[in-house]
Amino acid sequence: MDYAESRQYYPGDDLRRIDWPVTARTGRPHTKVFHVEHGHEHLALLDLRESMWFGTLAAFKSVVAMHAAVLAGWSAAHERGRFGAVTLGRNIFTHRTGPAERTTPEFCAALDRLRTPEPDGTPEPGLFEAARALSLNSSRGAAFVILTDLQDPAEQTMQALLTLARRGDVTLVWIADPFELNFPVRDRVGVWDQQQTFALDGAAAEARAKQADHVASRIEFLRDVQERGIARTRALRCGEEILQQLTRPVASS
Repeated sequence: MDYAESRQYYPGDDLRRIDWPVTARTGRPHTKVFHVEHGHEHLALLDLRESMWFGTLAAFKSVVAMHAAVLAGWSAAHERGRFGAVTLGRNIFTHRTGPAERTTPEFCAALDRLRTPEPDGTPEPGLFEAARALSLNSSRGAAFVILTDLQDPAEQTMQALLTLARRGDVTLVWIADPFELNFPVRDRVGVWDQQQTFALDGAAAEARAKQADHVASRIEFLRDVQERGIARTRALRCGEEILQQLTRPVASS
């Protein structure tokens, strides 16, 4: 590996790569970043906040996002590249970057240990904070993939994209449940949040119009991001085959 730069230390970095001269000079811990002579670096930002633990068909949005993130890892392994990730939940956790054939199984094991979080009203960090953490843990020219249900305000999501686009190529993947895309026309729809069951009025025109606007705004955001060349965009629906969906443009998702 070739030395590339030194940047500020971030929790989860390999302590063996602390740049002690820069740390002593600046008074702040810094980590050495290296370029790999052969193999590209692939990094995933996996959104696992409370809204992602929802699903009505086959799997939660979080599970679909996990599968897609792991596919990115195995793709990197196939190319003899490097893979790392950041998971965004109640906290931001950095999964170490290394040869993908080793770090992808480690990432799978970490995801297997996760359990559905119980809602507790705790404020969750935003997509931008997670993107910044991933950026600090990356080499220039890396390939980034963000997997999220786009619940953050558009301007904050854009800030996250631009943060990563300054370091490499970005793909933004919108994870959506069929229930959210096509609100069912029923008088009452039962929803359970692990603590209580409550009813939604699916027949109410106002509620349906509001949800339709919500979906349309996200599709428009994705198109704008792609047209401006900030990131490639894709959409994944729960309950459908992931690899086939990843080949479709957003307009047909």
